[in-house]
Amino acid sequence: MVKFYNKNYFFNKYFLQLNYFLIILFINYNNSSFIQENSENVQIKGEWCPDGCSCTTESPTTLDCSGLDLDTIPPTWPSHFEIFYIRNWTINSLEKQTFRRFQQLVEIYIFDCQRLDLIERNAFKQLRKLR
Repeated sequence: MVKFYNKNYFFNKYFLQLNYFLIILFINYNNSSFIQENSENVQIKGEWCPDGCSCTTESPTTLDCSGLDLDTIPPTWPSHFEIFYIRNWTINSLEKQTFRRFQQLVEIYIFDCQRLDLIERNAFKQLRKLR
């Protein structure tokens, strides 16, 4: 049996497949830019990036929180990050074992925290990977 197709059959078939591909590509692109722009919705290693912070998923995983009106690190924040930026916070002190939950930390950057006037002796005690 021989089937005859009109000349537009293949064009229509492949054009439709191309449209599906472009739609999927567009949806994936939009989803990735939504995640980057709305950092509180980023899921990293099964946990969420805190509201007001930006996070990276690639190694080294980074938590960058700038300008937050916090006097302590909330206990609900994920603790798997390797690099932590604390910038422009209203924090007054870093008490002993402040970072004890953050066992993966390799680097901590604390700067422009004008109210920070006390760092207790054991604030970084449990951080064995800290350089």
